[in-house]
Amino acid sequence: MPSELHSWVEINLKALDHNLRLIRDRLSPQVTIMAVVKADAYGHGAKVISARLEELGIKSFGVANVNEAVTLREAGIKGEIFLLGGFFKGEEEYIITHELVPIVYDLESLIRLSEKARKWNKKLKVHLKVDTGMGRFGILPDKVKEFVEKINEIPLIELKGVASHFSTADEGDDFFYEQLRTFERIKGLFKKLGLSLKYHIANSSAIFSSPQSHFDMVRPGITLYGVHPSLDFKKRFSLPLKPLMCWKTRIVSIKEIPKGWPVSYGRTWRASRRSCIGIIPVGYADGYLRALSDRGWVLVKGKKVPVIGRVTMDCTIIDLTELPEARAGDEVILLGEEIPAEEVAFWASTIPYEVLCLAGKNQRIIKDEDV
Repeated sequence: MPSELHSWVEINLKALDHNLRLIRDRLSPQVTIMAVVKADAYGHGAKVISARLEELGIKSFGVANVNEAVTLREAGIKGEIFLLGGFFKGEEEYIITHELVPIVYDLESLIRLSEKARKWNKKLKVHLKVDTGMGRFGILPDKVKEFVEKINEIPLIELKGVASHFSTADEGDDFFYEQLRTFERIKGLFKKLGLSLKYHIANSSAIFSSPQSHFDMVRPGITLYGVHPSLDFKKRFSLPLKPLMCWKTRIVSIKEIPKGWPVSYGRTWRASRRSCIGIIPVGYADGYLRALSDRGWVLVKGKKVPVIGRVTMDCTIIDLTELPEARAGDEVILLGEEIPAEEVAFWASTIPYEVLCLAGKNQRIIKDEDV
């Protein structure tokens, strides 16, 4: 097989160290961290990221599902692994045998867990998810008291914490504070019931924008990977984050075209002058968003050059007219410190999370270099 990669992402673990320090600096000493490593650590590789974080003292990890959790356990991760996205009927035994912590929101699932825990003669720790306004997983606030009373009747189930999720933390609007007040009221309710629990609601945005949302544990995700939740959030807070991921390819072909010549499907771009174009072997099949057609930028020899015409399945065309020194084989940066994920997402009318997850489907090269 050919050894030359057409497209790859470099993941620098030293940047992870830096970003974790930045997050810890924002927290009180008693506040712990659940590192969110779902979706293969946002495309960065959950096994290698979790292993590094464990070396750095992180003891809790958040994943989307049982498959992700089992992958981490089999990779040797010893810390608590929280199931953020629920689980299916039939997965209870994996939760018991791999010592996972499910975040629960319905009695039927708890009863199944209890039955399986009885079989293994083990007590199972769970956290309760409360829907304070996200409208996704969770018990509605007015059902919490009744739900907790029923939990206490289910054998071998031990309630250890309460979680919720902000829907507009990166915007910091009035609804964000309404959710925060609701969560504080729920905490007060549990205190009245005499329960000592761990409370957590803060995601990356809330960690840096709202210290009062930290409670007992925070759940950083995208900021661990050196990216702001949005370009607007970056403009407001401008955190000194260091991106771990740099997505690269090479120019496969260069040619000149005359004035008026069209480029790519639909002829959405025509040369306004005699032009030099480059073709890079990356397209939407590789995770480079079609929405970047005629809108994106890449870096060649330290200079930003525009994407022209429509992004195709496995090729993208760039305008090299202002870079006559460019040659076939030259490296191209699609995403990285100089082409930030926040800006790529803005050009594509999406969010940095999607950009990272798609880019991360390319082959990874792990580095450990100073930042």
